[in-house]
Amino acid sequence: MGRTGETPAAPATVGVPHAGDGAVSCRLDSPLIPNPARPLDAAPEGSGPESGRVQLAVDQLHLAATDLRCAGAALPGRCSGGSPSRNGHGSDAAGRPGAVADRRFPGLALPRSASIEFCLLGRFRTRRAGREIASNAFGGRRVRQLVQILLRERGRLVPRDVLVDALWPEGEPADPGANLAVLASRARHALGEASLILASRGGYVFADDNRCWVDAESFAADAERGRILLASGNADGALRSYRSALALWEGEPFADDLYEEWAQGHRRLFARLYEESLAGAARAALQLGQATVAVHFARILTERVPLHEEGQVVLMRALTGACDPAAAIELFHGWRKVLADELGLDPCAEMSDLYQRIVAGESASGLIGPEVCAPQETRHAAFGPEMLGPTREILEWISDAAFVLDPEGRVLYVNRRGAELAGHTANGVVGRPFRAICTEERLPGFCDCAEAALREGAPGHFRGFCPPVNAWLDAALYPGGRGLLVVLRDVTQQVLAEEQVHRALAEVEASRSELECLTARE
Repeated sequence: MGRTGETPAAPATVGVPHAGDGAVSCRLDSPLIPNPARPLDAAPEGSGPESGRVQLAVDQLHLAATDLRCAGAALPGRCSGGSPSRNGHGSDAAGRPGAVADRRFPGLALPRSASIEFCLLGRFRTRRAGREIASNAFGGRRVRQLVQILLRERGRLVPRDVLVDALWPEGEPADPGANLAVLASRARHALGEASLILASRGGYVFADDNRCWVDAESFAADAERGRILLASGNADGALRSYRSALALWEGEPFADDLYEEWAQGHRRLFARLYEESLAGAARAALQLGQATVAVHFARILTERVPLHEEGQVVLMRALTGACDPAAAIELFHGWRKVLADELGLDPCAEMSDLYQRIVAGESASGLIGPEVCAPQETRHAAFGPEMLGPTREILEWISDAAFVLDPEGRVLYVNRRGAELAGHTANGVVGRPFRAICTEERLPGFCDCAEAALREGAPGHFRGFCPPVNAWLDAALYPGGRGLLVVLRDVTQQVLAEEQVHRALAEVEASRSELECLTARE
């Protein structure tokens, strides 16, 4: 985001599949010129001038086609058999990959065109056209680990030294670069899509396009959408989103590599997302008066994490709502004993107050109303500086800039990348009108688009050039109950690659026309 300079420069190299070492590099901005061994004014030895010009035109055509393939592979949104897209994937109400939601901008439903499905939750599995790819097709455990590590960072370059440290923790091999190239080549062969794993000088990147559906991405998107909907008062939509997320959960991610260091961070993050989804589904069900459903989700949570206090509170409310106050009272006494024995603590004030109200005979409807079912951090605002848990962690972790606006258009929250884009510290951004941060000079027309999305409550999209950082930016706008989530992504490389594709297409057409003319002459 923070690049400065005269003109955005195209990436120097991009990896394309090769049958030998796994990848070769090619400049995107290479001129489409004839083979230097055959200059325009010289014919190949033993050939007439017309034959030399025909061969020259053929060389130009091949060079143009090569640059076209390289530029196409560089497009972040390239997908086979369809139009370019920058979207991730979601799932239908049953948790199956169907109508999909952008994994960066939860809530935007988009058509699915994935041909390969990856399951990172539970045991690693891959399906192509509905058929599972056998584990031994990858040619070894390290190949499968490489695919999982790249999928974990899909769309981002994973440096070569990071991959080497993860795959050979006991010590790197004699030629780590060559070994990585072999693993990448085997992975491409097993997946049947050579351009899914791209190589560059610095490392490898897994293509970020709609050819692939990843269950972990859909799970995270559905869980986040459920949180936003519950915070904005839409319990029905929240419960549907949470159900979709929970239907995808088949166990801890990277279950085949439980103790590998590279898997631990994501295992912790997704474990917390799973627990938050269970708690959120129980709260949403309570708000809808579905106490039995709430008991189901809350029991799963408390059995998984016995010391999860919020889960115990929600379960106690759900039991009360299910007309079982005796079970709620028994739960309270059991929980109080566990806390005293394990931690030397008493139940929280909220749970103690709930116990006193149950004993006093207060009606169930008064104990499980919406005003007491929402988690504490979301009772006052759908978005805001109170944003806690996985949402804030995810927004701080992503490479995109994120802003949260209140109904008046003031900035309630900005992540690190957003502050960098604004050219201020986070404290210098929060509380100010978004129009004062993202001025017309910085990103012409964008504030009008954001205000329209906030006013109309409808998702929006914007692309524009930002002169201060010399970059093209894509923006996704997602309104909540009391605010707007704005996510900005630097797409300069994609725009430059698209321009290169158009130039290469023009050169291909010119070479084809010249070849036809020369052939007709002969």
